[in-house]
Amino acid sequence: MFPKNVTSAAAGALAPPLRAAQVAPPPHRLVDVDVCHGYYDVMGQLDNTFNCSKDSFIYCCGSCHYRFCCPDPTRRLEQSSCTNYDSPDWAKTPPPNAILLDDDEPELDPLQPLSHNTGFVIGGVIVFMVAVAVGIKIMFNKVSQQANNGEINMPR
Repeated sequence: MFPKNVTSAAAGALAPPLRAAQVAPPPHRLVDVDVCHGYYDVMGQLDNTFNCSKDSFIYCCGSCHYRFCCPDPTRRLEQSSCTNYDSPDWAKTPPPNAILLDDDEPELDPLQPLSHNTGFVIGGVIVFMVAVAVGIKIMFNKVSQQANNGEINMPR
């Protein structure tokens, strides 16, 4: 195939290319990432647990009532010192089907509207529309009767 004067280096140049380049696996993190535990914020809303694992933002930072991920280990939040893992008493509301009646106002039902003005407004609008329709009908009858009773001059 090859002439005898071709060296082995030239034969290596004609060899098929190597396989696709090998990609090294990503380096393992030397520091474990933080987990910001779920907590109740200042508004009494539960903020769920989340992991700090985005790029270099691997530390749970902030305050007990506002937590976020940051890259600085000196700003790391000591979560064991926080006490807002249970819902505050002022944020606890009764279930929606519970009816609480005060002794001062026994007729007050929290599930009923406080006033009945809606019915009066709708009824008033309907009565007004009927009155306007009756007035238009009366005026139409008067105008048509005057036209029928009057003399009409028609050439013959």
